[in-house]
Amino acid sequence: MCPDATDDDLYEALKGILSTLAPPGSSCLETLTNAELGDFLDDLSMMLTQGQILELLSGNASQETLVLAMEVAAISDSECIREIFSDPSAFGTLFPS
Repeated sequence: MCPDATDDDLYEALKGILSTLAPPGSSCLETLTNAELGDFLDDLSMMLTQGQILELLSGNASQETLVLAMEVAAISDSECIREIFSDPSAFGTLFPS
């Protein structure tokens, strides 16, 4: 997606996007680590097909894709990931069409 971006660049960009999902005063995103976010994205890429990943990125995910992505979030070791992505609308906020 960003071939010249470092892992830290991607983490900071995603952290900024994800911060719009959390209510004011929420410390969840402040404590989310690069490893937690990276593990979640890795898990998504293993669970979903390339087409489903493209659906998520385009903001046009099918119900099946959203359910699978929420299942991945539900088994995350990160409480923050579980909290944020327990709601299917979080994916639409993160990846608007």
